[in-house]
Amino acid sequence: MDWYKDITIDSKSFRVMKANDQKHKYVVYIKSDKLHNPVRFGDISMQHYKDKFKQYSDLDHGDKKRLQNFKSRFKAQYEKVKSDTGSALYWSWNYLW
Repeated sequence: MDWYKDITIDSKSFRVMKANDQKHKYVVYIKSDKLHNPVRFGDISMQHYKDKFKQYSDLDHGDKKRLQNFKSRFKAQYEKVKSDTGSALYWSWNYLW
């Protein structure tokens, strides 16, 4: 079986897996909801600040200035989805940036 990690957020269970497409790093499934569409996040061709799942740590750049730029660019959007685990931005912000 490919890599995966089960996590719980606010009593919801999620399974994070490496994406099997050529565009994304990860895909997230809500384990209790069989009809839920998967959430794909992380552009496979782009670097990120720090991969907390450690599957793409070779793409970590660790540049605090780039981190600040990302957070300032997406802050307004993130404020709208910061508790929405169905949002790709939620997962990118919390687990790649």
